[in-house]
Amino acid sequence: KTGYVRLTEFTAPSHREIEAALDELEDQGMKSLILDLRGNPGGLLDVSVAILGEFVPPSTEVVFTRGRNPIHNSPPMKTPDRKRRKRDYPMAVLVDRDSASASELVAGVLQDLERATIVGEVSYGKGSVQNILPQGGGTALRLTIATYHTPAGRTPHEAGITPDLEVVITGEDREIYGLWRRRDSLSPAESARLESWTDPVLAAAIKSLASQ
Repeated sequence: KTGYVRLTEFTAPSHREIEAALDELEDQGMKSLILDLRGNPGGLLDVSVAILGEFVPPSTEVVFTRGRNPIHNSPPMKTPDRKRRKRDYPMAVLVDRDSASASELVAGVLQDLERATIVGEVSYGKGSVQNILPQGGGTALRLTIATYHTPAGRTPHEAGITPDLEVVITGEDREIYGLWRRRDSLSPAESARLESWTDPVLAAAIKSLASQ
């Protein structure tokens, strides 16, 4: 059995929601997992680290920052040191060109640690730490002071995360995936298009997991 979890952004409740979803899927006999981060713009860094802690050992170094000025260099952030279920089953993470920031970090960390197969497109390429400097008159300057890095020292900033398994996505695929994301409010014609469509990224992930 392969479980499927989609995370749309990294907000304060996300870790608890992911944990509950994983518990439920495992209780149903899940043997492998697909984590869908397509279209996920990112969110809270500490939440992404906590979620990584569901899949890698406690106290694992997962992310650090590096800046032009050494004062912006941070010691590595580590996954929480706490008891939890052991989640060591095969795993695939889905990304696309709209997966950004924290979602790229999660994908990059799991890729570095060889914990998951990354499937889809090269991600957005946002891995910056920014300061907002008020300039007066209601204006402000957004200044990049550092970049986030994965355990292997990579930053997704500008380069993105390159999947282990790249999938060519057509314009039609992208359009129909957009229908799937709002599948609760489709017209009959849109529903018919969606029903006849096979998600190529999801299909590639399922095939990859089946071979592990």
